[in-house]
Amino acid sequence: MLDHLSTYILSKYSGKSYKFYIYVCVYIYILYQHINQNNILATEQYGFRNNSSNKKASFELMNKIFLALNNQLTIGGIFCDFEKAFYSINHDIPLYM
Repeated sequence: MLDHLSTYILSKYSGKSYKFYIYVCVYIYILYQHINQNNILATEQYGFRNNSSNKKASFELMNKIFLALNNQLTIGGIFCDFEKAFYSINHDIPLYM
């Protein structure tokens, strides 16, 4: 997660001083540690986490579906694609807040 964020920050704010870049990276690291230590994110959150991937999310979903089928339960699902939602946000606004 930190690698992706630091790459994004460096590409977006390459004209800024390295002090700014280091400050933001340290802030992100501290925030990430706080989130992990206090279990703020749900265990079902797979994005932007270490030791987590789409494969793990897919495996757990399929496992729950097969368990429900074995127990003769009804299965339903609603799938939403939020892929473009992140790109529609103006990322400069949160940085100025």
